[in-house]
Amino acid sequence: MRLLDWTAVADPAHGLLALMGSDVTEQVATRASSDLLTRLAQQVPGVIYQYHLHPDGRSCFPFASDAMEEIYEVTPAEIREDATPVFGRLHPDDFDGIVASIRRSAETLEPWRHDYRVVLPRQGVRWRTGHARPERLPDGSTLWHGFITDSTAQQLAEQELRQKDAALASAITPIAMGDVRGRVTFCNQAFLTCWGFAEASQVVGHQAVEFFAEPDEAMRVMQVLLRDGTWAGELDGRRADGTTFVVQVGASRFTDRTGQPAGLLASFLDVTEARRLQQQFLQSQKMESVGRLAGGVAHDFNNLLTIMKGHLTLAGLELRPTRPCGRTYRDRRRRGLRRRRSPTSCWPSRASRSSIPACWPSATW
Repeated sequence: MRLLDWTAVADPAHGLLALMGSDVTEQVATRASSDLLTRLAQQVPGVIYQYHLHPDGRSCFPFASDAMEEIYEVTPAEIREDATPVFGRLHPDDFDGIVASIRRSAETLEPWRHDYRVVLPRQGVRWRTGHARPERLPDGSTLWHGFITDSTAQQLAEQELRQKDAALASAITPIAMGDVRGRVTFCNQAFLTCWGFAEASQVVGHQAVEFFAEPDEAMRVMQVLLRDGTWAGELDGRRADGTTFVVQVGASRFTDRTGQPAGLLASFLDVTEARRLQQQFLQSQKMESVGRLAGGVAHDFNNLLTIMKGHLTLAGLELRPTRPCGRTYRDRRRRGLRRRRSPTSCWPSRASRSSIPACWPSATW
């Protein structure tokens, strides 16, 4: 079936009416295809285009959807014969990379894909991502069919993630991440240094409990963390060489967009030396307390001994040197004076007490 366009031509002078028809089937089909392409292009989040690179270096966009005004802030008509306005929108730092990628795609006929920035009069600096497939034309030129989208939000999000990853990786505090099953998914260099490992592959993929001296205790901590969301305390870590150390742990559970647990994040601090110094300080406090107690006891003994010494001195004045009790008293007194280095050295031993004459406690001297 063909479509004809009829035109009536009247000749009033001779009373004639002529009809002229033309076949417009192809024109209607072309118009319908163009309308369909336009409607489809309006639904695509970006610009659909053709880019034509001539052998002499000239280039243009034979076709571009209306979204070209949003992507490059130029109209399709402005670039239909010359692509220079588009290249004028490219960020200076990305210009050479884009040109090189287009040239490489033209030489190899490999699909073109590139992330780059543009500087637009109204929108400012924005990110764009382009995809296109090239084909070689008979005259040696290259024609790409593709689309370009606004990827600013995605690029900024990825840049933020890269910055966070870099911050975690370079942090001086040991940091590790794991999944909800307790398997390590990330550790920074500080963690490797603290635990004595040379490479992340020695840690990532292993169960977190393997890096602690008491795996059962570490498993209980992980269960509490998954249940409550946070945990802080101390555990005994186990280094690569098998030695143990005291590590202070601060951990939290993080969730995905739906609120479901997605993994665990923990930071660590080696407090072995701090705990050793703390124990030394506590021990010194204990010894100081014992010293104070001993000093008090010695003072009390000295008070008692002073009284006893006074009484014994008075008793010695009454004892006659010729009597046995007088001689025993003076011998014991001389020996006591030689042993005065200790507050209790003057006390007779259990054995010596038995040798005291019966008259010693007697009042008959």
